[in-house]
Amino acid sequence: MLVALCLLLACGRPAQALNPSTRIAQYGHKIWRIGESGLDSSPKAIAQTTDGYVWVGTANGLFRFDGIRFTHWTPPVGERLPGQDVSQLFGARDGSLYVGTELGLARVTNGHIYDYPEKQRLPRPFLEDSDNEIWMGQGDWEAGGQPRMFCKIGDLHISCISKRDGFGCTRGFSIASEKPGSIWVGSEDSICHWQAGEKPQTYPLNVGHSKSFSYVLALVADQDGTIWGGRRDNGPSGGLLQFSNGQWKSYVTPEVDGRTLSVSCLFFDHDHSLWIGSQSNGLYKLSDGKLDHYDTTNGLCGNSFHSIFEDREGNLWVTTSGGIGEFRDLPVISFTENQGLSGEDASSIAAAADGHVWVGMDHGIDVYQGQDFSHLKSSDSYTDLLYNDSHRRMWATAGEKLLSYRAGNVIEVSGPEGMKIHYAAAMAQDTQHQLWVSDIDQQSREKALYRLDDARVVARFPTPGNQTLFLAPNPEGGLWAGGYVHGLFWFHNGQFEPVKGYNGSVYGLRSDSDGTLWISSVEHTLYRYQNGEARSLTTKDGMPCDTGFSIVDDRVGSHWFYMECGIVRVSDKELAQWWRSSSHLMRTVVFDLRDGVRPGLGGGSTAVTIAPDGRLWSTNGSIVQVVDPHNIPYNSMLHPFISSASSSIARICR
Repeated sequence: MLVALCLLLACGRPAQALNPSTRIAQYGHKIWRIGESGLDSSPKAIAQTTDGYVWVGTANGLFRFDGIRFTHWTPPVGERLPGQDVSQLFGARDGSLYVGTELGLARVTNGHIYDYPEKQRLPRPFLEDSDNEIWMGQGDWEAGGQPRMFCKIGDLHISCISKRDGFGCTRGFSIASEKPGSIWVGSEDSICHWQAGEKPQTYPLNVGHSKSFSYVLALVADQDGTIWGGRRDNGPSGGLLQFSNGQWKSYVTPEVDGRTLSVSCLFFDHDHSLWIGSQSNGLYKLSDGKLDHYDTTNGLCGNSFHSIFEDREGNLWVTTSGGIGEFRDLPVISFTENQGLSGEDASSIAAAADGHVWVGMDHGIDVYQGQDFSHLKSSDSYTDLLYNDSHRRMWATAGEKLLSYRAGNVIEVSGPEGMKIHYAAAMAQDTQHQLWVSDIDQQSREKALYRLDDARVVARFPTPGNQTLFLAPNPEGGLWAGGYVHGLFWFHNGQFEPVKGYNGSVYGLRSDSDGTLWISSVEHTLYRYQNGEARSLTTKDGMPCDTGFSIVDDRVGSHWFYMECGIVRVSDKELAQWWRSSSHLMRTVVFDLRDGVRPGLGGGSTAVTIAPDGRLWSTNGSIVQVVDPHNIPYNSMLHPFISSASSSIARICR
């Protein structure tokens, strides 16, 4: 009941293929090792039927996964599979499950087994073409000793094509089809092409040092009709293959050398990423011309691959020598040293107008430019403040310096005697586009508010109570200024005017265009201030915890709260209702560890930013995290079981 309700309430994108721009290590990854959750044997094959169940073939029979455990499937009384060793599985569009065993092929429909009378041993992978015809690669021999290549599977019988039908190949280890009536078959040292009514074509391949390693174990067609292949051996005509201009060649580009790969299986997902399971080196993803790698050192349960499969929700499943893995998109994606950060000491972040994201580190600045991070050489100092102004300039601290970056030029902020930048604690731009800096002289302990003109300090104002100020623009003009010790002020016309309603500490300010001010206190409590009233947001109001460090408006109807227990989304409607009635318990969406969040209290007052594309970037004091409010992955289909993803939805819809 709760799962069904939450499926109706969840907001995000429908299930689809994994985000191709995400690196493998950034996906959610769940593993089931052999010996865990009922999986008592090495998995060889995996498939899903239209009722949502996931099936696994092992040497010990057929297993069904209910979202928690793998249960040995028991056929109805009087029925049985032709063999115990299930090496191939396929879920057809009509709901049937095709089961290939060492002693023959069976079809399971509505829980009942049909055992094909043609006892085809050594079954190979299946495919279903666009005409709903089922085909199977075949490694067995005919009675006369001729090796079979592939078979068409009917409702009651199997008809096979063999070498006597004109093929130059022997046996079919893999199979693919780019259109109805066209079948490609991978063999021992060649690839053959069969088309209805035409003479079969044979494409010999160079054989390496060992013929057993020259087998074409994988074939797959991409969405454009191009056929790809994979062999375990490397070198010329080895590794990852592509059929182009009438020839099979190893796939080689300036960025990817397919000859170095030892391929066991291939799979194209619905977003055109090519997934490559290797013989002993783990998993690869080829997307947008770039190759990504993931193995047991990253958490994979085994480096030797048997099969790859995409379920109807877009999650990717793999069977390996060590168990089963499932990859899924996470709402929150992390960037660590493994994804290109120069370290794991990120303390500040700001998005530039060109979409690049700047990250302040202990030893300078990293800039994310859409695919990779680059490290700026202009500074190796601690950068705990970044600010992007309306003139497309990025401002950054560098130890005791404040630098301006624009169009490749770097300028250090200067000023006359008595108005030197010592340590910039905060920056803001008022509604008149004037720039202001909260400065701390760490020797004299004097604090001041500076006004900048380009990269020069032109005015200085002592702060109330000589305390550090945190700043935000006030829509009515001037600035909001919050004292690190206590107090909230409106700075305008060169004066600090105390504001009633809040006298606590301030460690960060954010202002909305409607006059709402969001306050983060030194004690890490979050407040909303409006019309002279301040109100904290804690568990008594529906928040999942009491401690937080920043807030950001996503500009599409929600505010996001960065808290000790995760990232919390609250709709503006919920916030408005709570503001009208303090007894209202807000409904929140909580993203935590299961959603990719690595909670933390951030590194400073500029630890969250919104990019031009609407994505929210943040630091937790060590790494960078990003969430896209427009593209929250969720499962739109009701399962016959409560999967891990469904449990996440139920939790989010609390």
